[in-house]
Amino acid sequence: MAFQMIYLKHGQHILRNVAVSFCNKVANFSSHANNAVVKKEQNTSALYVSGNKATTTFSVLSPYLDFTKHFQDIGRLEANVKLRGLDTDVRKLSSMWTELKEKESEKEKLEKERTSIAKRMKDRAKLKDKNVKEMEEFKKQGKEIREQLKSITQEIWDLEEKAVIGALQMPNVLHKSTHEYDKELFKLFERPKYDFQARSHVELGRIYQELEFIDASPTAYYLKGRLAVLELACNDYFLTNFRSHGYLLHSNPDFAKAVIVEGCGVNIDERVFALGSHESDTDSNLQYLVGGGSLQAFAAYFTKQVISNPECLPQKLITVGRHYTPPKVLDNPGLFFTGQSTAVNALVLFPSQTIGEELLLNEVLMALVQSYARLNLHFRLTQYSAQRLEPQESAAIGLEMLSPHTGEYHEVGRISLYGDFISRRLWTLSKTSASSANFLSMIHIKICHVSRLLALIMENGQKEDGSYQIPKCLTTYVDKL
Repeated sequence: MAFQMIYLKHGQHILRNVAVSFCNKVANFSSHANNAVVKKEQNTSALYVSGNKATTTFSVLSPYLDFTKHFQDIGRLEANVKLRGLDTDVRKLSSMWTELKEKESEKEKLEKERTSIAKRMKDRAKLKDKNVKEMEEFKKQGKEIREQLKSITQEIWDLEEKAVIGALQMPNVLHKSTHEYDKELFKLFERPKYDFQARSHVELGRIYQELEFIDASPTAYYLKGRLAVLELACNDYFLTNFRSHGYLLHSNPDFAKAVIVEGCGVNIDERVFALGSHESDTDSNLQYLVGGGSLQAFAAYFTKQVISNPECLPQKLITVGRHYTPPKVLDNPGLFFTGQSTAVNALVLFPSQTIGEELLLNEVLMALVQSYARLNLHFRLTQYSAQRLEPQESAAIGLEMLSPHTGEYHEVGRISLYGDFISRRLWTLSKTSASSANFLSMIHIKICHVSRLLALIMENGQKEDGSYQIPKCLTTYVDKL
């Protein structure tokens, strides 16, 4: 089903498979697949299987479920939710969680009492002179406890559907650096100025026939000629820069199961393409098209993993792959709003107890800023407000570049702090001793959203005749292709 994207260089054809048609076909029926999931009970989860479904549903994993400390500071949680612009009733959720823990404690006591009665009955049965009345009393007590256990188990299952799944849907705790408003950290280089009316990258691409949008979807496109080669050059450029900072090349899958997507805290109904499912598929078996250049693809590799050698940490990994996400804008063709793009992404895993998050963040910022500074194009670094964060993020810093045509900034890079939010859900740990392990912290770096960068290079480097200049640091990579 995939189209072939044609690259032209010196009259030669360089072919690369691009799932434009496939991506748009997924987009067309993804809403149906997502709606099918939503039409089930509202409180369903691929990540967590409640007790009443445990005998009929296979559980890939069960997240670490200790929210008692999480709910201790209700005021902080309410402020967290309010800053994010959510309407979650934290106090009600906390109350249900407390009730669930009380019910579980009550059930545990009943289990112990039942075991004690069974033992006493067994001991009495061994005696030659059995007390029939006493044995009947034991049986009566046992029957009453069984009925109580049956009732309280159902109550626990009902609470699990609301309390546990509700708690799993809570966003990450905000980092101390995250506030109510965006904070511009700094800018580099002057905004571009022209003696003529700045054109859009769509118009510039048409002049030299380097960019073509097709009718399959407003977000389906061909890159051709020099622009196609420039995409490959951007990949090589950012890969080279980050590998010089100690990042290791990693290969990721394009697909992820629902349990991984939900484990990453990603909103399945809005942020990913759902693939068609068979009626026999369970929630956890549903597949999503995320692309190898995505957080979910990285997280899948480290799910249920224990890094036994602490000397291997921090792990610094980088990949180049496709990135798929349902576009928010469908009636405005352009590389800023594509449903698919090549992406250069990186992931850093580290034990927060022994390695400082701030130190690693500074190293990541240095590598990212150095890479973009060499382009000699205007950009700014912004600490995002709570409302601009994804649920799994505790803090995020965006690297944004200006579109001279619209006067708006567009994110081309993003640094996301997660802490151990994802590792607790997907069981990513490192050993600290022979008998203990700790959950790892994560920093995800969207180094480059390539389609957006191509558009911004075209617009920022444009000339009056419709041509555009490529940054000098990329010409070396272009010439090698």
